[in-house]
Amino acid sequence: MLVSHFLEQDEIKRNGDFKPAALLPSRTLRTSVFRTDDVAEARIWEIADAEVVAKRTDRVISIHGRAEMRDSAISAAGLALDPRIPEREAHADIIGWPAEVDERLDRALAIREAGAYLRLRA
Repeated sequence: MLVSHFLEQDEIKRNGDFKPAALLPSRTLRTSVFRTDDVAEARIWEIADAEVVAKRTDRVISIHGRAEMRDSAISAAGLALDPRIPEREAHADIIGWPAEVDERLDRALAIREAGAYLRLRA
């Protein structure tokens, strides 16, 4: 299964990669992703606007790219995918993050090293 985590400009490196810290979980130890297997490119960006940008209430954001990864990259990092979020289209969460911040960053880096890549918004 292919999943995408949407990125703001400050989460994208100048070398064309994304910062592993972009994958770090929220205070609830969950990282929001969207299942994007067999979803048209234009529809993926529509999901970003409808499910991420429009629902952000604490500040205005703009999506500049997305980190795409296979669920196997998530499991290779010792994490899991929880797809049981029925009220949001194609939504899932990366779960199983350790309590220690340094360990979380190691897991995020492991996801990137297991094949996650950046796709910029056109």
